[in-house]
Amino acid sequence: MKFSSTILSFLALVATFSGSTFGEKDAASNLRKNDNENNEANGNERFLTEGLSIPTESRIVGGEDAPDGAYPFFVSWGGCGASLVADNIILSAAHCKEQATNTVTIGQSRKGNNPNGVERTITTRVPHPSYRSFDINFDYLVMVLDQPVDTDVYPPIGLNSQRSIPTESEELTVIGFGALSQGGYATPQQLQEVEVNYILSRTCNRGFSSYNGDVKDPTMFCAGTNGGKDSCQGDSGGPIFTKGDSIQQVGIVSWGRGCAQRRYPGVYSRVSGEYGWIRSVVCDLANTKPNFCKEDYTPDPEIPNSNDDEQSDDETEAFIEFLANALCRFFTNLPFCDDLTN
Repeated sequence: MKFSSTILSFLALVATFSGSTFGEKDAASNLRKNDNENNEANGNERFLTEGLSIPTESRIVGGEDAPDGAYPFFVSWGGCGASLVADNIILSAAHCKEQATNTVTIGQSRKGNNPNGVERTITTRVPHPSYRSFDINFDYLVMVLDQPVDTDVYPPIGLNSQRSIPTESEELTVIGFGALSQGGYATPQQLQEVEVNYILSRTCNRGFSSYNGDVKDPTMFCAGTNGGKDSCQGDSGGPIFTKGDSIQQVGIVSWGRGCAQRRYPGVYSRVSGEYGWIRSVVCDLANTKPNFCKEDYTPDPEIPNSNDDEQSDDETEAFIEFLANALCRFFTNLPFCDDLTN
């Protein structure tokens, strides 16, 4: 959001005469704490602040029915999702590793009286060794099935290894089962899909009214719209992917603050961020080695998010936006309040 020079001057004048001595970091912490309490009061389980709650149910918000057979690599797993990446290997999120059931259904797009897909049993769960639940970083989980599936019927999804993909605003697809709204309980019988757009981590982290640095770019990324569309609780572990010349999984549904909120898009584990680890485990445990196991792999160099000047500009603008929001909570008739995005 860009403020006019008049608004900037007004905010500067208010700040000068306010006598406030609080630091930016303390102000941000207080705002996030209040938002956290509001989320808990409203039953919004999917957020990352001082009180961390792991998603436990499957939801796609603002999506539509996926056609039968469109995504044969999708794996339904209790309250989480996963993706088939080799004939006997599935990929999910490490925060799902305590799921009680070992039964999964590969290729499922339809539940109810006429379900489809094939069932298998998980025999081994391998979470990323660096995963820690307190910040949901390195949220990767590789699992072994008791029997391979027929990959002519259920072809595995390809894995993206390039750090330069996705690109800014690129359209991505997320799939999953579950309720169609945050806080809902009724679940659909048909697999849901929703289109969202890739958001630069620098943008997603910007300001006190967004993730404020919690999104770790090497291993995470954001994707969403202007609200109304999102993955949500327990679509966790399911794939987010590109639909170009071929479908490539770029991420794993991981965490977020609420669901389909304009300022808090979904956060995903970046497949390319730990592609080397994923590749190593899959190639070691797969019954039939995928093609990428036979190819040489050299990690792409890390791509810097932005230069210091851009970060500094964003931090300044973020503080101005935070101050404006704070003022408008008490003085709703200020000239710029209507321009703020809530």
